[in-house]
Amino acid sequence: MVALYGGLRVPIEDCLQTLAGSKEGEELLHFKQPSVKLPRTWAFCRMRRHYNASVGDRRNPEWTALIDELMDDFEKNPNGGDIHTRIRNILADPNSLKKIPRR
Repeated sequence: MVALYGGLRVPIEDCLQTLAGSKEGEELLHFKQPSVKLPRTWAFCRMRRHYNASVGDRRNPEWTALIDELMDDFEKNPNGGDIHTRIRNILADPNSLKKIPRR
């Protein structure tokens, strides 16, 4: 692993900044989160210039309504059981999922 990924490591000098302290001879070390340097650009990570989707094209209204009710159930009843039980109860309730827009 060292041989494969050792070249991606960032030198400590890139992440460490030394500041003068309030007293003489005192230093303050500021360490910021390093970022990985990639050996080449990722082919899959780029801006798309033209896309054909408009707002709402990819959203499934039934799934969104189920998730909304599930989140409401979590907020109202934090100790109401696991996620599978909650979803089963929502789907079994005839009054649930009323937020689904009809097509």
